Amino acid sequence: MAITNIHSRGLWAVSSGQHEISTTIARSEGQGSAFAEAALSRVTGGGAAYAWVSGVRYQASPDEVRNEIAPDPDGAFSARWVANCLSVTVTLRVVNCYAFAVAKLSPWE
Repeated sequence: MAITNIHSRGLWAVSSGQHEISTTIARSEGQGSAFAEAALSRVTGGGAAYAWVSGVRYQASPDEVRNEIAPDPDGAFSARWVANCLSVTVTLRVVNCYAFAVAKLSPWE
């Protein structure tokens, strides 16, 4: 088994206050294990920036789909394995700065 078909997306935001942007990546191969990541790659300015896995959708049983939500970065994961993964959502929050982040979903086959 190996990680295959790495799916990635970039997010960027700039704000003189607080702003958030999110993206969702679906596992195109259907349900299965996957590694989800959120990574800041650039931050400019005197403010703060946060990137985190803000949502996970997974198949808990043949007739049940569950959603986990982390609306704030405090205590949220920036990287994690997800069993029976269907999709993940990554959020970038900026406060008085410019930031770029990368969201990745790496299926395990």
